[in-house]
Amino acid sequence: MVSEVAFSEDHRNAIDAVRELYDGAEGALFGLIFGEQIHLGGFNASTTLADDAGIRGGSGVDLCCGYGAGMRLLSRYRDVESMIGIDISPEVQNVGRQRCVEDGITNIEFRCEDACATSIASSSVDFVWSEDAWCYVPDKDLLIGEAVRIVKPGGAIAFTDWVEGSDLAAGEREFLMAGMRFPGLETMDGYVGLLQSAGCDVVHAQDTGTFNLHLKVIADMLDTQLRWDALRKVSFDAAQVDLIVDGLKLIAEWGNLGKVLQARIVARKK
Repeated sequence: MVSEVAFSEDHRNAIDAVRELYDGAEGALFGLIFGEQIHLGGFNASTTLADDAGIRGGSGVDLCCGYGAGMRLLSRYRDVESMIGIDISPEVQNVGRQRCVEDGITNIEFRCEDACATSIASSSVDFVWSEDAWCYVPDKDLLIGEAVRIVKPGGAIAFTDWVEGSDLAAGEREFLMAGMRFPGLETMDGYVGLLQSAGCDVVHAQDTGTFNLHLKVIADMLDTQLRWDALRKVSFDAAQVDLIVDGLKLIAEWGNLGKVLQARIVARKK
């Protein structure tokens, strides 16, 4: 039974916008730009998060799972026995299912649901996982509440996310939200407060320190090696690719100034 939540119109509109983004050409372009894992730092970022959370075996849920690459990594390299991937994009999930087949992974289930109201039983999994995806969820308090609801007492909530740092001007925030299609960003302290209020002990909450480095690499690759691939995704609209490259380089510079960060957070349900 899906968790019953009365969503606001703003929440529904934001979720519809994210679904439209990732079901369309722009979502495919994001997949090209950021790679299959669609988070900064790729494989090494995933293994570091898993190590910080002590994930080895057990069952988990990836809230906002995208193509499911994180779940496949945990299944293959951290001996996780079963995972459920929650995402609101049917197209992304279809790709994820096919890639599970290609990778020979059979212990992953995908469910097309809102991450703030899932059909997962309460206190039923050993950990909740996510990587650079909760920035697309408008109601962070509902999301954290759902993560805490489904994880077992003592279980881990482990995630990375883009968060607002210091001195991000209003115009810069507006540009970032529009360019990346984020409904809103949380801060590191904000996430810590939400987790504590929901009944968790926060074990780690730190800036990865690599936001600007990884984003600049991605922008440079898009500007050079991947330019033809990107052009194909947007009907060979060179101006659109140039706008994306320039935008990513600008956001990377904001990361260098500490205005935008990648947070790595691990908490445990009491």
